[in-house]
Order: sequence, then C-alpha cells, then structure tokens
Amino acid sequence: MTNEIRIYKSFQAEELDRFCSGSPEELRAKYETALRLYDDFEGRTVEMVTDLAGSADVPWNQDVVKVFAADWATGGKGTADRGTVLVSGYREAIRLALDHEPPLPIQTFWVTGAGDEFEVHVSDGTACVTLFMVVPPGKNVPNSSLRAEARSWVVTAAGRTPDGDRPAAERLGEGGVVKLEVSGRLR
Repeated sequence: MTNEIRIYKSFQAEELDRFCSGSPEELRAKYETALRLYDDFEGRTVEMVTDLAGSADVPWNQDVVKVFAADWATGGKGTADRGTVLVSGYREAIRLALDHEPPLPIQTFWVTGAGDEFEVHVSDGTACVTLFMVVPPGKNVPNSSLRAEARSWVVTAAGRTPDGDRPAAERLGEGGVVKLEVSGRLR
C-alpha cells in the first residue's frame, strides 16, 4: 500500500506563520495577548469565536475558521472537539515559544492522510516551535494547497504517482528514488 500522507504548508498555515513571527518584543506581545484571549474564550469552539478571526491578536484568520467549521472532519476521536484541540495546541505552542529567551516563532504544517483523528502535534526546537495539524479525511479535505507560496515534495522509492496537475516525478540517482511535488502553487 502506497502512503497517502501529505505534510505541507497551506495558505492558512502561511498566514499563521506570519502572525507567529517578528521581533522578540512583537512575539512576546502577540503571544501574551493571544493567551489572554484564549483564556477569555475558554470552552468555546473555533466556530463560536469567529468574531476573533479578524483580530490581529490571535493566530488564526477567517479562512482558518471557515476550514475548521466545514464538514471535512468526518470521523475519529478528535472530530467533535477539533476547535478545542486546535486552540489547546496553539496555547501549548505559544507557551513553549515563550519559554525561550528570546521567544521563538511558531511554524505550522498541515498533515493529511495520516489517520482518522484530528490532532495537533507540537515540537519544541531550538530555532522555532513547530506545530503539525493532523487532519482526518473527509469530503472537503485538501491533500495539498494550490494557494501556498511554499512548495512541498516527497522523496520516495515507493512507486508513488504525482497528484492531479503536479509535475512528473523527478528521478534522483539510482535505485528508483524519485521526488514528487505535492503542494504549493503550480509553476
């Protein structure tokens, strides 16, 4: 069975990355404000706080809210609580970022095809905190982004074929290893 996993930057992830970047002073101010707002809205799902989507003080925008309010999370343990999981994941990422001096930026990646539960994985690095949103399959789940500036590739020997309009696989040396573009604007 060929892997169907995709790890990529979506347009929404790039927007979140822009929010979670800046000078140490800017990061500290943004993160502390976001934590206060998260506490103020404790127990409410993403769908209930859409009025915050346009705020410069929280790391999500209206596009992210629309995606999570959609019906693409169709099953699995994380489905009903995806808003709570998402907010809790960012809260933990922000806390980790603030544990560093100076505070670290946060990078977000989307992961599809990896399981049936919505989860947020957070990794505390030395240069940034990385957050992976693991999204379960559903009828509107994208397996890549055509709007993101960042492009992603898979390097494999597993006989994977290119998605849709993506370029053909590029051979990398001997042994059947290929590189496939899986996300980002088509060039």
